[in-house]
Amino acid sequence: PGAVITYRLEVSVTAGAGTATAVTVTDPIPTNTTYETASIFLNGGPLSDSAGNDAGEHDTGLNRIVVRLGDLTLASAVQTIEFAVKIN
Repeated sequence: PGAVITYRLEVSVTAGAGTATAVTVTDPIPTNTTYETASIFLNGGPLSDSAGNDAGEHDTGLNRIVVRLGDLTLASAVQTIEFAVKIN
């Protein structure tokens, strides 16, 4: 208990010539852990925990993180999302 775990998600388009539109990544906060406030990062830059401020949020109602990546194509760079939780 008390240890902090940082999760890292990498999102990329690996095949096809089209566009993945309005890409949104959601990831639930694991059972027996607590989200660490202000720990969401996209490509190394911090995101807020509140909806509407930027591309990220901690959805407290569903206890998950949400990151809106927008449109992605094969030419898009890998999008790296990080967030942290503490073991209860």
